[in-house]
This record gives sequence, C-alpha cells and structure tokens, in this order.
Amino acid sequence: MKRRGGKTVIITSQGKKLSIKDPRVKLHMPGFSNFHTDLFEKSFTLFGFNVGKSTEIKLEYPVKGLRYSSGKECIPLPIVIGNLMTLVENRKPGEIIGYFMIRGGSPCAVYSYFHYLEQFIEHNKLENVFIYRFDFLTKFLGIPLLQILKYAPKIIIMGDLITEVYNALQVVGEEGSIDLFHKYWYEFIKNTNDLKQLDKNIDKLIEKIALIPRKNSPEKLPSVLISGDFFVRFSPFFINELKSYYNKHGILVKSTDLYELVLYSIHYQSYLVAQRWKKSPDDFSTFIKSLATPWNENSRLILFSKIALKILHRIERKQRKRFAKTGLLFAGPNNLREIFKQSGPYISPLIFGEAIPTIGKGIETLEDSRFDSLVLTGPINCLPYKISQAILKPIYLEHQKPFLVFDVDISAMTPNMKRLVNANIEQIKRRRIKDTSVVKDRISFSKLLRVLNKGMK
Repeated sequence: MKRRGGKTVIITSQGKKLSIKDPRVKLHMPGFSNFHTDLFEKSFTLFGFNVGKSTEIKLEYPVKGLRYSSGKECIPLPIVIGNLMTLVENRKPGEIIGYFMIRGGSPCAVYSYFHYLEQFIEHNKLENVFIYRFDFLTKFLGIPLLQILKYAPKIIIMGDLITEVYNALQVVGEEGSIDLFHKYWYEFIKNTNDLKQLDKNIDKLIEKIALIPRKNSPEKLPSVLISGDFFVRFSPFFINELKSYYNKHGILVKSTDLYELVLYSIHYQSYLVAQRWKKSPDDFSTFIKSLATPWNENSRLILFSKIALKILHRIERKQRKRFAKTGLLFAGPNNLREIFKQSGPYISPLIFGEAIPTIGKGIETLEDSRFDSLVLTGPINCLPYKISQAILKPIYLEHQKPFLVFDVDISAMTPNMKRLVNANIEQIKRRRIKDTSVVKDRISFSKLLRVLNKGMK
C-alpha cells in the first residue's frame, strides 16, 4: 500500500497499481468484538471501501496460526495469523486482501504485529495480500479529516455503549429479549446506507431497545468490570463462558471501553512532549507555554491533545446521555485525567501500552461504588497484563475488595478457574449483603436520632 499523488494505491504482486477502492480490493478486520466490528465494517462501506465480512473467532484460527508461530507469543497473534490464512485460502479468484492491524512499539507485543505480519506475508510468499492501517500517518486512506472527526468518535462510542446495553439485557431481559435486540441491531446495520442517516437511525434504534421487555433495572444489580487486553476483554471467544457464570447469578459484566484506549493514545502524546520540557502536561504553566509558542511543534501537539480530549469527552457524555434512554446503561463516562492520576504512583506515564489505563482504571474501580469486583484478563504471555496484575492484586487484597485474575488461552475454562470464578461471585454476594446491612443500620440510626430530637423538643 502506497501514497501516490495524494491518493492511496495498492501495488499488486504483479506490479499493477490499483485504487484502494477498486472492487478487487477487499478490506478485512480482525473480529475481536461483534458490535465494534459490525460498526467498523459498515463505516468503511459507507466511506466507499469494499469490505470483506469478518467472522467471530473460531478455534481453527489459533490452531492454524500456531503452525506458523512458536507458541510463545501472546495468543491474539496465532488467531490473527490463522484468520489471515483462512481468508487467503477462501478468497475468490483475482481478489486482493487487505488486513487491518494497528502499529506501534514496545512494550506491548501487539504493537509489533504490523511489522511481523508484513514479514510473514513476504516469507510465506502470499501474493496480493497486504496489511493496512487507518490513522493520521496513512491520511485515513484518503478519507477527509473532517469526516473522520465527525463520525469516528461517535462510532467507537456507540460500539462501547451498545455492548454495555447488550450485557445488561443478558441479565435483566425477559425471554426473547435478546432475539429482539439482535433483530433491531441487524435492521439498524442493514438500513444505514448513508452516513447522514446515522444519527436518525441511532435514535430509532434507541427507541426500539427502550421498549424491549425486562424484569429488572441494571442499576439495582451487582456488576463487575473486565479490564486488561482490549482484544480479549471484548471477544466472545475468550469471555463468553466467564460472562455466563456471572449472568446466571444476576451479576452484570462490563468490559472497559475501547474509547478509553483512544483517549489514552491522544493524551499520551502530551506526556512525551512535557517530559522534554520537564513539566507535567496537566500543569497550568505547560498550557501557558504552549499558548505562548504556537509555532513550536511540541506546543501545537500539547494544545491539540488538550482541545481534542475536551471535545472527545464532551462527545462521549452526549452519547451516553442519548443511550441512557434505553434504561440499560450501568456505568459512567471515561475520565482520562483520573486514570493517569491514579496510575501515577505505581507506573511511569511514559511507558506506552495498556498497563497505564488498566492500572488507572483498576484503582478508579476500587474507589467506585458502581462495580463490585474487578476481573483482570489478558493472554498469559502479555507483559502489560502481568505488570497490571502485579500492581493491582496486592492493592485489592489490602482493601478487601473482590478481585479475579483471568488468564486466557485457546482452551475452555479449567476446573480450577471455575472454582475461582465461583469464589469471586460468592465474595460479591457477601459484600452486597454486608453493604446493604450497613445502609439499613445507618437509616435506622438516623430515624432513631430524629425520634430523639422530636422527644427533646
């Protein structure tokens, strides 16, 4: 994939130049989250690309991918490789496959996937297969920046919110409620044929979901937060069995938002710049210095980060308020400043990767009464996951709040893991009973004080 004359073109294995929107070029995405993937595919289609249909992760993907890897890598890698090889094996004659992958650096191995996959394609001589990104450095594959700013945040947030709504409905919905939800969701995807229809169709979807029968309100139920590796925490392949255990006991499950990772990536840039200035990006003096030197590239980066975060937080609050009409939201908006503040004492903000948002969110959850437990999950060999685990586990034990470490691989949950999940569920129930008793005692004590006060008068 190259940029030529301001346009994105594909150089085929035969040396031909094709537009990235050529009908022969099919863009694919890893299917890590059903709702996010549906939205991303629909958005790419509306932007004018030809999109190949993604599928949920199947056991054959990691099994196939392990033939091409050492087995020591984090588990998403063989899944991605297996998915890519399946696409190659099943493609139509003349089809050119583009496979999406993020790009970055250490310490998280996933940021090396892009380069690894490029080498994998070259080493295995896979013809007419390329890896692509969709970011500022690739000029968003030719999509105007204003369109990206207008629609991308909304689409990512919608993926998070619709996942939260679905998770709540799995617990509070009546019989047949989930079928109705899927029906309305697929109607929304099918009937949105223009980006200008997006807002109107979202409102229609919210109205329909609000009428789905339910037996309870999610606000009254205990809940757990799943944090850790983004690929794992959304994927039905990894967490469906785990979720089913909590759902059977009337406990809601929420995966940390993907939008949080987007906010973190933007805010991190200002930390890099502030480090060169030996200042905190949140200090008022840093902001004043940036305003005073707008011609400086570092100053512009800090100003962009601050303005972008304010706008993005505002968009999220607006969308949350919108989806609150479903009556199925049970979490609050993301707070990047709080996450960096909470993680600060334990890990340097300059270490790029999921460790900082995971640790920050974990400490925030410890102080947040919305969630009764934290479930930390990730691939066994994931470095940010292991760092987060080493920091968060003793803190949760010290504060006697339920905490579960959920290592994932391609096998089903082990009997030992099931025992740990059941123990976590029991801790949540006991803590709820204890908290309810404390609240009742406080109410009784306040009533007693009122009676005594009346008697003294």
